[in-house]
Amino acid sequence: MVPILTNYHTPKNDLNLLTVGGHNVDVLVTCTGVVAILFMELVQYFFLSFSDWDKVQLLCWYVKKPSWQNNKCLEKIIQIVCHRKWLKPWGRNLGQYSLLESYNYNPSRLLYNRCITSFVNKPRNGQTESNRIKLPLEVKKAIIVSLRTLNGQRLKNGEASLQQNGEALLQQNQIWDELSWACRLETQTHVIMVWHIATSLCEKECKQDNIVMKSTPFIVANALSKYCAYLVAFAPRFLPDNSYMTEVIFDQVVQEARDVLNGCNSTTSKYGKMMKISAGVGKGDPGENIIKRGARWEILADFWAEMMLFVTPSNDTTVHAEYLAKGGEFVTHLWALLSHAGILERDSAHEDVSALVRNGLTERAKNFNIVLDDVAITHLSYGAEFSRAVEQKQVAQQEEERSKFVVAKVEQERRAAIIRAEGESESTKLISEATAQTGMGLIELRKIEAMRENAATLAKSPNVSYLPGDKNILLAVNPWR
Repeated sequence: MVPILTNYHTPKNDLNLLTVGGHNVDVLVTCTGVVAILFMELVQYFFLSFSDWDKVQLLCWYVKKPSWQNNKCLEKIIQIVCHRKWLKPWGRNLGQYSLLESYNYNPSRLLYNRCITSFVNKPRNGQTESNRIKLPLEVKKAIIVSLRTLNGQRLKNGEASLQQNGEALLQQNQIWDELSWACRLETQTHVIMVWHIATSLCEKECKQDNIVMKSTPFIVANALSKYCAYLVAFAPRFLPDNSYMTEVIFDQVVQEARDVLNGCNSTTSKYGKMMKISAGVGKGDPGENIIKRGARWEILADFWAEMMLFVTPSNDTTVHAEYLAKGGEFVTHLWALLSHAGILERDSAHEDVSALVRNGLTERAKNFNIVLDDVAITHLSYGAEFSRAVEQKQVAQQEEERSKFVVAKVEQERRAAIIRAEGESESTKLISEATAQTGMGLIELRKIEAMRENAATLAKSPNVSYLPGDKNILLAVNPWR
């Protein structure tokens, strides 16, 4: 590369600008560009070599290769790479969202006007983030404990933790019978929001108890509850449900909270109204049971740790790549961990739904003396109103993206025109300075070269005739013809 740049010559008939020192401008610009590209490549390689993803990959290779485990020098290198915090792309913060605190939020019309919303997304009603928190060590331990209890089974959305807690308590509280309904709702978004509201009510009831608020189960349940609600409100693409469906459900939940809690301005009034509504929900008055029982925070902590693992696997690798480029989210790093561990299969409720439908149809058919051997579900669809709402939301988002693209295109064209004008101005300035320093010889040379090119072009044309420059020579022109 260096010899090529050193012996570089400007192509024939191209403008060759000279600096004051007599060096070729083209060579200087090219060298600067090559050095800048090499520097960016080195920086990217450095970031990749010391990223969390590379650390996980390095540890996986260490576990899979026994020869590495006996190499002290290699172990020392791995220890240095993994223990040193060379880069901090992810601040180890957890996004937080509380429905009962944010459902009344309305985005400012002055701040989010038509001009601003062309470049940034306008928040929806009730979509305001709470203060982020540092990832607690207790949350990490709870996730690892929940991961170890899988024992090769598929990921579940909290049902396994309820069964285990019921067995640990000798079924004295009938936890499974009373709370399992909240794990079998229509979508996982409904499950997350129901348990988030229940956890928020527990938090409000224990605000005055400092001992409980410092306990490990309280920290785990509260942090993961608000983080999962944050994913519903701000990052629905991470969740198992369709992102448009999640946004529609979130908007419905916010609107329902506004209707139900209308007139409740204080935390106490909200808590009292919600407790009245929770009475009689499910089996055995579960709202009261969650609040009053001594093991409530252990149950909630185990549930949210299992739910966090359940929502982590995702087929949309694009969203993880986008967030990794920005530093990543907690769920993104969990996804990388589970991907390397090969734990990506969720427990599906399809078999349970099929069994319920089959049993229901069999019982009803008996009343008409009809015996059903088998039932096959061939098609499932959402209601007309729900499908229409999802379709309208998709159309609105597409129109919004189109408007952003048009505005961005106009802005880029404007910037391109400015840059083009500045470049032409700078070029004219450089030519003027070079002419003032070296004289008009360059301009005359360019005129001669241009005239030579014009003459060569005209000479090749059969329709061009040449007239002699001597005025004394008469042409054979007959005016009477």
